[in-house]
Amino acid sequence: MCKIIVLISILSVKCLSQSIEIGIGFAPYDIGSSTFTKIETEIETEDYMEKIFSYFFTIEASTDTNLKYVIIDSSFTFKLNELKNYFYGFGRLETIRLLLISKKANVSIKPILEDRKRNKTLKEITEKYHLNYIDDVWLPSKQIYNLIFEEKLE
Repeated sequence: MCKIIVLISILSVKCLSQSIEIGIGFAPYDIGSSTFTKIETEIETEDYMEKIFSYFFTIEASTDTNLKYVIIDSSFTFKLNELKNYFYGFGRLETIRLLLISKKANVSIKPILEDRKRNKTLKEITEKYHLNYIDDVWLPSKQIYNLIFEEKLE
């Protein structure tokens, strides 16, 4: 008589007076060789925020320092890192949509970001500025996303 008992991540088999225990787990190492070697994965190192901002604004590098500046209009500039901090926590498409609302409503980005951080939906924000969410924001954001992040096959 053999009994099989499964407890969370331990498999225990008891046959008469003998028992065998097997642990189940995950290790990020290749166990095919005698020494464990870490499996390396590629992580996206490209800065997607800079790509999005360069679509909407002009980005210039400073000559005396190592900083990059985003030129919003002729009289208003941001440091690139400061602008990234404003958009922290937003995804690619959401960032594009927020910038589209700002551009089409001709409003500063700060009140739009504040509304979004207060959990207002993008549709509520677009209605606040008398825009149509589907035609003015959603559809163009998909097109812009594809232009910026399309995969180039070689």
